[in-house]
Order: sequence, then structure tokens, then C-alpha cells
Amino acid sequence: MTRTLSVITEYFPVVLYLIIMGLISYFISLKISKRNIKLLLTIPLIFLGFTIILGVSGLITNDWGAIGYLILAVLSLGAFLSSLVSSLIIYFTKFKNNEKKD
Repeated sequence: MTRTLSVITEYFPVVLYLIIMGLISYFISLKISKRNIKLLLTIPLIFLGFTIILGVSGLITNDWGAIGYLILAVLSLGAFLSSLVSSLIIYFTKFKNNEKKD
């Protein structure tokens, strides 16, 4: 029983972070995609850029600041994955159905 509670308390903040980032990017991507469908992947690409910049900065730094960069890169990677999933949900639910009806 205590092992189950330990697992829940360890992974709950990560899952909560992914859900919050997914919801935020879902509503922002929904607003952006109403103007132009090609801009749907804007937010995931921004987070991917942050992930690459922070990851490279973490790998080339020679002091203890590297761990901070790598932690932020992992957080940005989580934001990238959740925003990518939310953008794909928008694409397949809103725009793919409209193409089949036409």
C-alpha cells in the first residue's frame, strides 16, 4: 500500500504538469488555428526550439549550471510533447473531419 502511494506522489506532479501544459497549448492552438491551419504547429515548434537551445547549453557548459539547463530542457521537452499532442487532437478532430465532408 505504501509503495502505491509513493509512486502516486512521485509521478502526480509530472502528470499534472503535462495536463496543464496540454490544456494551455490546446486553447492557444485552437485560437491560432482558426486564423490559419498552417500555424497549428507553432507552439510545439517553439517548445522544441527551447528544448534544443537549453539542451545544447546544458551540454556545453562546464560548471554546475549545466544541471539547471538540463532540468529546464526536460521541462521544455514535456511542454513540447503535450503541446504536440494537443495540436494533433485539434487537427484530427476539427480539420480532418471538415475535409471529409467537403
